[in-house]
Amino acid sequence: MTIVLPAMIVIVSFLYKVAYTDNAILKHLGKYSLEIYVLQGIVYMLLRNNFWTTPDFLYVILAIPGILFLSYVVHPLFMYIQGSVRNTPKR
Repeated sequence: MTIVLPAMIVIVSFLYKVAYTDNAILKHLGKYSLEIYVLQGIVYMLLRNNFWTTPDFLYVILAIPGILFLSYVVHPLFMYIQGSVRNTPKR
């Protein structure tokens, strides 16, 4: 029963082609989507480990800004690596 509502929202949004392109926040986050995806696991592992356990509320408060901050910091490095890979001559 808990999966029904999210599934219906996804299906309806695909059927009606709901576009979120006018949202400035989502456009900005889209620039950092690769970094967010890669770094979320690292932040989760840092906050939830065997030696230090974070309370749930504090976990959410630290995880989301931590992921966004790290993705912003690491973004230039990712762009440099991506540019280097794309400009590599083919053999």
